[in-house]
Amino acid sequence: MSSSTLFADVPADIAATRTRMFLIQEEVVMPREQWDAVWPYVDNIWVKNKTRPSKDGRSITRYFLCRKHETETYVSKVKPGGRKRQRLAREALGCGMKMKTLTTPSSVTATRTGEWQAHCHELELLDYQKKNSGIMALAAQEASRGNKISVVADTVTARHRPSERTVLKDLGGHWLTLADVHNSAAAHKAALPDTPRRGEETSCVEQLDGAEQRQAQRARKPITKEQWLQKKAEEWDKMEEKRKQEEEDSQLRREQWLPPKSSRNRRPRTMGTATRMWLPSDRHEESLADAQFEWDDVTVI
Repeated sequence: MSSSTLFADVPADIAATRTRMFLIQEEVVMPREQWDAVWPYVDNIWVKNKTRPSKDGRSITRYFLCRKHETETYVSKVKPGGRKRQRLAREALGCGMKMKTLTTPSSVTATRTGEWQAHCHELELLDYQKKNSGIMALAAQEASRGNKISVVADTVTARHRPSERTVLKDLGGHWLTLADVHNSAAAHKAALPDTPRRGEETSCVEQLDGAEQRQAQRARKPITKEQWLQKKAEEWDKMEEKRKQEEEDSQLRREQWLPPKSSRNRRPRTMGTATRMWLPSDRHEESLADAQFEWDDVTVI
Protein backbone atom coordinates (compact mmCIF):
# COMPACT_ATOMS: atom_id res chain seq x y z
CA MET A 1 0.00 0.00 0.00
CA SER A 2 1.30 3.44 -0.90
CA SER A 3 1.58 6.25 1.60
CA SER A 4 -1.10 8.29 -0.18
CA THR A 5 -3.59 5.41 0.05
CA LEU A 6 -2.70 4.83 3.70
CA PHE A 7 -3.50 8.46 4.57
CA ALA A 8 -6.71 8.56 2.51
CA ASP A 9 -9.04 8.44 5.55
CA VAL A 10 -7.20 11.13 7.52
CA PRO A 11 -9.47 14.07 8.51
CA ALA A 12 -9.14 17.11 6.28
CA ASP A 13 -6.96 20.00 7.45
CA ILE A 14 -5.67 17.90 10.36
CA ALA A 15 -2.58 20.07 10.90
CA ALA A 16 -4.61 23.21 11.60
CA THR A 17 -7.04 21.24 13.77
CA ARG A 18 -4.22 19.81 15.90
CA THR A 19 -2.81 23.31 16.36
CA ARG A 20 -6.21 24.63 17.47
CA MET A 21 -6.62 21.74 19.92
CA PHE A 22 -3.14 22.40 21.28
CA LEU A 23 -3.49 26.16 21.78
CA ILE A 24 -7.20 26.34 22.77
CA GLN A 25 -7.11 30.11 22.31
CA GLU A 26 -10.84 30.11 21.55
CA GLU A 27 -13.80 27.81 21.94
CA VAL A 28 -13.66 24.79 19.64
CA VAL A 29 -16.98 23.28 18.55
CA MET A 30 -17.21 20.14 16.42
CA PRO A 31 -19.89 17.61 15.48
CA ARG A 32 -19.55 14.30 17.29
CA GLU A 33 -18.44 12.44 14.15
CA GLN A 34 -15.71 14.97 13.41
CA TRP A 35 -14.53 14.97 17.03
CA ASP A 36 -14.31 11.18 17.11
CA ALA A 37 -12.21 11.29 13.92
CA VAL A 38 -9.89 14.06 15.15
CA TRP A 39 -9.37 13.01 18.77
CA PRO A 40 -7.01 10.05 18.08
CA TYR A 41 -4.54 12.53 16.56
CA VAL A 42 -4.55 14.86 19.60
CA ASP A 43 -4.78 12.36 22.47
CA ASN A 44 -1.02 12.69 23.00
CA ILE A 45 -1.56 16.34 24.02
CA TRP A 46 -4.13 15.94 26.76
CA VAL A 47 -4.71 13.39 29.53
CA LYS A 48 -8.10 13.00 31.15
CA ASN A 49 -8.33 14.10 34.77
CA LYS A 50 -11.96 13.56 35.72
CA THR A 51 -15.43 13.04 34.23
CA ARG A 52 -18.75 14.48 35.41
CA PRO A 53 -22.01 13.46 33.74
CA SER A 54 -24.97 15.82 33.99
CA LYS A 55 -27.88 15.05 36.26
CA ASP A 56 -30.28 14.60 33.34
CA GLY A 57 -27.77 12.33 31.54
CA ARG A 58 -27.86 14.32 28.34
CA SER A 59 -24.27 15.60 28.47
CA ILE A 60 -20.87 14.71 29.90
CA THR A 61 -18.21 17.16 31.07
CA ARG A 62 -14.60 15.98 30.97
CA TYR A 63 -11.56 17.77 32.35
CA PHE A 64 -8.11 17.34 30.82
CA LEU A 65 -4.57 18.25 31.86
CA CYS A 66 -1.59 18.86 29.65
CA ARG A 67 0.49 15.70 29.29
CA LYS A 68 3.48 17.60 30.71
CA HIS A 69 1.65 18.65 33.87
CA GLU A 70 3.96 16.77 36.25
CA THR A 71 5.95 19.05 38.54
CA GLU A 72 8.51 16.49 39.76
CA THR A 73 10.69 14.25 37.61
CA TYR A 74 10.13 10.57 38.32
CA VAL A 75 12.93 8.91 40.28
CA SER A 76 13.15 5.13 39.97
CA LYS A 77 13.49 3.08 43.13
CA VAL A 78 15.63 0.53 41.27
CA LYS A 79 19.36 1.05 41.73
CA PRO A 80 21.42 2.04 38.68
CA GLY A 81 22.33 -1.04 36.69
CA GLY A 82 19.57 -3.09 38.29
CA ARG A 83 17.29 -3.15 35.25
CA LYS A 84 17.84 -4.56 31.78
CA ARG A 85 16.59 -1.50 29.89
CA GLN A 86 18.52 1.59 30.90
CA ARG A 87 16.14 4.47 30.24
CA LEU A 88 16.14 8.08 31.36
CA ALA A 89 13.06 9.59 33.00
CA ARG A 90 11.40 12.42 31.12
CA GLU A 91 12.00 15.82 32.62
CA ALA A 92 8.95 17.30 34.35
CA LEU A 93 7.85 20.70 32.99
CA GLY A 94 4.87 21.47 35.21
CA CYS A 95 2.72 22.81 32.36
CA GLY A 96 -0.52 24.16 33.85
CA MET A 97 -2.69 24.22 30.72
CA LYS A 98 -6.14 22.70 31.23
CA MET A 99 -9.05 21.91 28.92
CA LYS A 100 -12.72 21.15 29.45
CA THR A 101 -15.00 19.42 26.98
CA LEU A 102 -18.79 19.31 26.97
CA THR A 103 -20.09 16.31 25.06
CA THR A 104 -23.69 16.12 23.85
CA PRO A 105 -25.32 13.60 21.50
CA SER A 106 -24.71 15.93 18.55
CA SER A 107 -21.57 17.98 19.28
CA VAL A 108 -18.46 18.47 21.44
CA THR A 109 -17.30 21.84 22.76
CA ALA A 110 -13.73 22.32 24.03
CA THR A 111 -12.64 25.35 26.07
CA ARG A 112 -9.56 26.37 28.03
CA THR A 113 -9.79 26.52 31.82
CA GLY A 114 -7.43 27.50 34.60
CA GLU A 115 -4.98 30.38 34.92
CA TRP A 116 -2.48 29.34 32.25
CA GLN A 117 -2.94 30.99 28.87
CA ALA A 118 -0.43 28.93 26.87
CA HIS A 119 1.77 25.85 27.10
CA CYS A 120 5.37 26.15 28.26
CA HIS A 121 6.53 23.82 25.46
CA GLU A 122 5.93 23.13 21.79
CA LEU A 123 3.58 20.64 20.19
CA GLU A 124 6.52 18.88 18.57
CA LEU A 125 7.86 17.90 22.01
CA LEU A 126 4.67 15.94 22.69
CA ASP A 127 4.83 14.32 19.26
CA TYR A 128 8.41 13.26 20.00
CA GLN A 129 7.75 11.82 23.46
CA LYS A 130 4.29 10.30 22.88
CA LYS A 131 2.95 9.06 19.56
CA ASN A 132 -0.77 9.67 19.16
CA SER A 133 -3.09 6.69 18.78
CA GLY A 134 -4.13 7.80 15.29
CA ILE A 135 -0.69 7.36 13.73
CA MET A 136 -0.19 4.14 15.72
CA ALA A 137 -3.49 2.82 14.35
CA LEU A 138 -2.30 3.53 10.80
CA ALA A 139 0.83 1.48 11.47
CA ALA A 140 -1.24 -1.33 12.98
CA GLN A 141 -3.55 -1.23 9.95
CA GLU A 142 -0.62 -1.75 7.61
CA ALA A 143 0.81 -4.47 9.85
CA SER A 144 -2.54 -6.30 9.77
CA ARG A 145 -1.90 -7.00 6.07
CA GLY A 146 0.85 -9.39 7.07
CA ASN A 147 3.84 -7.31 5.97
CA LYS A 148 7.15 -7.32 7.78
CA ILE A 149 7.77 -4.62 10.37
CA SER A 150 10.54 -3.05 8.31
CA VAL A 151 8.24 -2.83 5.27
CA VAL A 152 5.47 -1.30 7.38
CA ALA A 153 7.89 1.28 8.79
CA ASP A 154 9.06 2.28 5.31
CA THR A 155 5.47 2.61 4.12
CA VAL A 156 4.12 4.60 7.07
CA THR A 157 7.10 6.92 7.47
CA ALA A 158 7.39 7.49 3.69
CA ARG A 159 11.15 7.26 4.12
CA HIS A 160 11.81 7.14 0.39
CA ARG A 161 9.13 9.73 -0.48
CA PRO A 162 10.20 13.06 1.05
CA SER A 163 7.29 14.90 -0.55
CA GLU A 164 4.80 12.79 1.43
CA ARG A 165 6.53 13.19 4.78
CA THR A 166 4.70 16.50 5.18
CA VAL A 167 1.46 14.54 5.63
CA LEU A 168 3.09 12.41 8.29
CA LYS A 169 4.32 15.52 10.13
CA ASP A 170 0.82 17.03 10.02
CA LEU A 171 -0.49 13.90 11.73
CA GLY A 172 2.13 14.10 14.48
CA GLY A 173 4.10 11.09 13.25
CA HIS A 174 7.27 12.87 12.20
CA TRP A 175 9.23 11.11 14.98
CA LEU A 176 7.76 7.66 14.35
CA THR A 177 10.44 4.97 14.76
CA LEU A 178 10.77 1.30 13.91
CA ALA A 179 10.20 0.43 17.58
CA ASP A 180 6.88 2.34 17.53
CA VAL A 181 5.74 0.38 14.48
CA HIS A 182 6.74 -2.86 16.19
CA ASN A 183 4.75 -1.92 19.31
CA SER A 184 1.66 -1.05 17.28
CA ALA A 185 1.90 -4.35 15.39
CA ALA A 186 2.29 -6.27 18.65
CA ALA A 187 -0.77 -4.57 20.11
CA HIS A 188 -2.76 -5.39 16.98
CA LYS A 189 -1.73 -9.06 17.06
CA ALA A 190 -2.69 -9.25 20.74
CA ALA A 191 -6.13 -7.82 19.96
CA LEU A 192 -6.64 -9.83 16.74
CA PRO A 193 -4.56 -13.01 17.02
CA ASP A 194 -6.27 -14.66 14.02
CA THR A 195 -4.70 -12.28 11.48
CA PRO A 196 -2.63 -14.36 9.01
CA ARG A 197 0.73 -13.25 7.73
CA ARG A 198 1.07 -12.48 4.04
CA GLY A 199 1.49 -15.71 2.06
CA GLU A 200 0.25 -17.89 4.93
CA GLU A 201 -3.16 -19.50 5.41
CA THR A 202 -2.91 -19.77 9.20
CA SER A 203 -2.62 -16.97 11.72
CA CYS A 204 0.60 -15.94 13.41
CA VAL A 205 -0.50 -17.40 16.74
CA GLU A 206 -1.43 -20.72 15.13
CA GLN A 207 1.93 -20.88 13.37
CA LEU A 208 3.75 -20.16 16.64
CA ASP A 209 1.68 -22.71 18.57
CA GLY A 210 2.29 -25.32 15.90
CA ALA A 211 6.05 -24.75 16.00
CA GLU A 212 6.08 -24.99 19.79
CA GLN A 213 4.03 -28.19 19.71
CA ARG A 214 6.34 -29.79 17.17
CA GLN A 215 9.35 -28.81 19.25
CA ALA A 216 7.75 -30.24 22.38
CA GLN A 217 6.95 -33.48 20.57
CA ARG A 218 10.53 -33.84 19.44
CA ALA A 219 11.79 -33.16 22.95
CA ARG A 220 9.36 -35.61 24.57
CA LYS A 221 9.52 -38.37 21.95
CA PRO A 222 9.85 -41.68 23.85
CA ILE A 223 12.94 -43.76 23.16
CA THR A 224 13.80 -47.34 24.07
CA LYS A 225 17.17 -48.77 25.02
CA GLU A 226 17.54 -50.50 21.66
CA GLN A 227 16.78 -47.27 19.78
CA TRP A 228 19.28 -45.36 21.87
CA LEU A 229 22.01 -47.97 21.28
CA GLN A 230 21.22 -47.96 17.55
CA LYS A 231 21.57 -44.19 17.52
CA LYS A 232 24.95 -44.44 19.23
CA ALA A 233 26.07 -47.07 16.74
CA GLU A 234 25.10 -44.83 13.83
CA GLU A 235 27.06 -41.96 15.32
CA TRP A 236 30.18 -44.07 15.67
CA ASP A 237 29.73 -45.47 12.15
CA LYS A 238 29.79 -41.92 10.83
CA MET A 239 32.92 -41.20 12.84
CA GLU A 240 34.54 -44.36 11.48
CA GLU A 241 33.70 -43.36 7.92
CA LYS A 242 35.16 -39.94 8.53
CA ARG A 243 38.34 -41.48 9.95
CA LYS A 244 38.77 -43.75 6.96
CA GLN A 245 38.19 -40.89 4.56
CA GLU A 246 40.82 -38.78 6.31
CA GLU A 247 43.28 -41.68 6.19
CA GLU A 248 42.70 -41.99 2.47
CA ASP A 249 43.16 -38.24 2.00
CA SER A 250 46.32 -38.34 4.08
CA GLN A 251 47.72 -41.23 2.04
CA LEU A 252 46.87 -39.42 -1.17
CA ARG A 253 48.66 -36.27 0.02
CA ARG A 254 51.74 -38.26 0.94
CA GLU A 255 51.79 -39.84 -2.51
CA GLN A 256 51.26 -36.58 -4.35
CA TRP A 257 53.23 -34.43 -1.86
CA LEU A 258 50.27 -32.10 -1.31
CA PRO A 259 50.05 -29.80 1.75
CA PRO A 260 47.28 -30.57 4.26
CA LYS A 261 43.98 -28.74 3.96
CA SER A 262 43.53 -25.73 6.22
CA SER A 263 40.31 -27.18 7.66
CA ARG A 264 42.23 -30.26 8.77
CA ASN A 265 45.40 -28.53 9.83
CA ARG A 266 45.25 -29.47 13.48
CA ARG A 267 47.69 -30.94 15.92
CA PRO A 268 47.73 -34.78 15.68
CA ARG A 269 47.57 -37.07 18.67
CA THR A 270 50.92 -38.68 19.52
CA MET A 271 51.13 -42.16 21.06
CA GLY A 272 54.82 -43.03 21.56
CA THR A 273 56.37 -43.43 18.13
CA ALA A 274 52.99 -43.73 16.37
CA THR A 275 51.05 -40.67 15.27
CA ARG A 276 47.34 -40.90 14.51
CA MET A 277 44.94 -38.27 13.15
CA TRP A 278 41.88 -39.98 14.67
CA LEU A 279 40.87 -42.57 17.22
CA PRO A 280 41.96 -46.21 16.75
CA SER A 281 39.59 -48.39 14.76
CA ASP A 282 38.94 -50.71 17.69
CA ARG A 283 37.58 -47.74 19.68
CA HIS A 284 34.26 -48.21 17.86
CA GLU A 285 33.55 -51.56 19.54
CA GLU A 286 34.70 -50.25 22.93
CA SER A 287 32.40 -47.23 22.64
CA LEU A 288 29.38 -49.41 21.95
CA ALA A 289 30.24 -51.46 25.01
CA ASP A 290 30.51 -48.27 27.09
CA ALA A 291 27.12 -47.16 25.76
CA GLN A 292 25.56 -50.10 27.59
CA PHE A 293 26.65 -48.53 30.89
CA GLU A 294 25.77 -44.98 29.81
CA TRP A 295 22.16 -46.04 29.20
CA ASP A 296 21.49 -45.99 32.94
CA ASP A 297 22.07 -42.22 32.96
CA VAL A 298 19.57 -41.50 30.14
CA THR A 299 16.14 -40.22 31.13
CA VAL A 300 13.41 -42.11 29.32
CA ILE A 301 10.04 -40.34 29.05
